[in-house]
Amino acid sequence: MSDISIPGVPGSGRFETDKMIEELMKVERLRLDRMEIELDETKSQKEAWREVNRGLGRLRESAKSLYGFENPFNQRIAVTSDETIVQATAGREALEENTELVVKQLAGRDRFLSNSLSKDFTAKAGSYRFIVDEREIDIAFRGGDLEDLSRAINDRSRGLVEAKVVRNAADTQIILIASTKNGAANTLQFEEAALEFAVDTGMLKAADDASRRFTLSPLSFRRWEKPLTDDVIRFADGNVAFPPGGEATLPIVPAVTPRENLQLEIKYRVISIPYDYTPPTPPPGPDKPGAGSVDYEGIEVFNTLSRVIVPEWNPPLPPEKRDDLTVFYIEGEDNRYPLPSVVEGNGTVTLEVRISDYLDTLDALHVRNNNTHREMEISSIRILDPDSRGDYTPVNPVEAASDAIVLMEGIQITRDSNTIDDLIPGVTLNLLKAGDEPVQIDIEPDRESIKETIIELVGNYNRLIAELNIISGRSEDVVDEITYFTDEERSSALTRVGLMQGDITLMQLRTRLQTVLINAYPTSEGNRLALLDQIGVSTNATRSGGAFDRTRLRGYLEIDEDRLDGALENMMPAIKELFGQDTDGDLVIDTGVAFSLDSYIRPYVETGGIMTMRIDNLDGRISRTTDRIETEQEKLAAKEQEYRREFGIMEGSLNTLEQSSQQIDNFNRSLDERR
Repeated sequence: MSDISIPGVPGSGRFETDKMIEELMKVERLRLDRMEIELDETKSQKEAWREVNRGLGRLRESAKSLYGFENPFNQRIAVTSDETIVQATAGREALEENTELVVKQLAGRDRFLSNSLSKDFTAKAGSYRFIVDEREIDIAFRGGDLEDLSRAINDRSRGLVEAKVVRNAADTQIILIASTKNGAANTLQFEEAALEFAVDTGMLKAADDASRRFTLSPLSFRRWEKPLTDDVIRFADGNVAFPPGGEATLPIVPAVTPRENLQLEIKYRVISIPYDYTPPTPPPGPDKPGAGSVDYEGIEVFNTLSRVIVPEWNPPLPPEKRDDLTVFYIEGEDNRYPLPSVVEGNGTVTLEVRISDYLDTLDALHVRNNNTHREMEISSIRILDPDSRGDYTPVNPVEAASDAIVLMEGIQITRDSNTIDDLIPGVTLNLLKAGDEPVQIDIEPDRESIKETIIELVGNYNRLIAELNIISGRSEDVVDEITYFTDEERSSALTRVGLMQGDITLMQLRTRLQTVLINAYPTSEGNRLALLDQIGVSTNATRSGGAFDRTRLRGYLEIDEDRLDGALENMMPAIKELFGQDTDGDLVIDTGVAFSLDSYIRPYVETGGIMTMRIDNLDGRISRTTDRIETEQEKLAAKEQEYRREFGIMEGSLNTLEQSSQQIDNFNRSLDERR
């Protein structure tokens, strides 16, 4: 009896009550274990459905991006033949076209340096006035060193003027004052104390009187070789026109002895004249009189008709068509030089030449229009120093206010900025430097973006199909065949194999997605392009050599990049139609691979859709199973308490029996001793 164990009683423990209760509870917990396994499986199924839902969402977004408003087929890129001269950015509204342009000049801004000044130079107090783009900046300066003046200009010029002081030597310094705006119209003007400061520091000096503007009137021009008639020169509205064959001379009185920067500026327009030649009709020839007749004894006798031999008609040759774009000449000291050829176009063109590059003295400007089908119209002729600012000229200009000048298709265009967004529709040009060579700008579809979007669609489709194959598969082979999985992804996938094997919804989903992608869709190329396979996207299950690859029977897509690149190069409009097209003219896409994918997936992923319902149902099962588990756990806890109470009573009874047995043993031992 000494092996009986009583809870809480030292020395007891023969029956190992705790172990017996544990073994009994294992049997009692079988129902709870099944519930917990069911709960884990339901949670795993819910997570699997959520992953399928996410995969469908990604696939739908990829599909929508291939036919929606922001589809990549409407994106454009601008490719320039020399990005060191021009860089271009194309928007979606840009048209596919090729343009050639020459950057003759960049837009610049006025930036003027002073002479070297002592390090203790002091700027006087006063009202410093600057003018940029007809906007006046008045700065009340109390006096101080150059740094003080620079800070005052930068703080109070409202961002139109900037100044900077530089120590150019140990004991000297210079100050730079600049406009912040590009463009010939945005010159930097100095007035009041600012003008006095600029002159005192050697930033400006008084300009000479060489500049002049010529009045375009009959009093200004002289004959060159032909007399001045309306056939050779015409005046109207302040302009002068030279019809075909016209010519005249503009004397420069007094003659100009140009300094280095002096320029001749001519603003002109070339007007095309239709060149139609209709040959004259042949002359009618001489009139032939009637034959006449006589009457002899009642008989009328007719004379023979006169015969005139008419020479063969040879029409005159058409007048010669002459093309001569050398129109302007300058002359000085009996030397004559042609100026650069004129540029044809619909707008006014500005010809600027530095006089000192041609002559030491300018006496006359000649105009001769040798063309038979062009008229030259001149609106302005002047001689100027482009660096002058009113009555003053910069002494040390770092840069001068100027417009960007671009020749596009032979037309001269000027802008006050090096960023031009109104020249080619939908394209922004960034001019980087001037050059004489033409730059080709090609506006093309963004084929790389289109290709990446198609690859993204294929990738999202394959990942979704992989997930469907895993959770509905029977073998771990479906995981082993996926080479792009990481070790962690592979381990996770192995736990999901067959999780929802035989689920009808998943089987139908997988089959329908494959059908959508292999169906034919109408395009403008007809049978040449109706399938994804024809652009290199296929589910081909045959290896080279004719053998079958069972891994390709899983429904995955593969891409032949060479075929895809070739199709994007040659059949772009039809590829766009393959993914989404409006076939009935109502401006709504109604067919195509991407449209069909989106339409099929929408009921699954939309709010309250199929996936939401399945996940909600699983949430309900999880909630109910959790409640059952909690109830079962309470029952088991009560059952364990009951076992412990019953075993306690049993052990208490055994303890009483053991004590009684011990007393009997002691009594018997006492009787034996008495005997």
